Amino acid sequence: MNENYPSGESPTDFYLRVKDAFFKMLANNKNKKIILVTHGGVITVILCLLNGYQYSNKLQIMPHTGSILKLKWKQNNL
Repeated sequence: MNENYPSGESPTDFYLRVKDAFFKMLANNKNKKIILVTHGGVITVILCLLNGYQYSNKLQIMPHTGSILKLKWKQNNL
């Protein structure tokens, strides 16, 4: 999880970057509906955060290509 991909970041670095951006997005958009278009890796991190799963780059919870997910959460729970 801590080994960098060639010319890239480690899975842990990716998780932390997405987590930080996700929480900033929530904080900057309180009580607003948000639409986010992104790839499955980012969605996997967000699903882990919302469901309390431990992130791993080996998780098998990635959505299908081109799928649409509607997520609801209470901001005070994050």
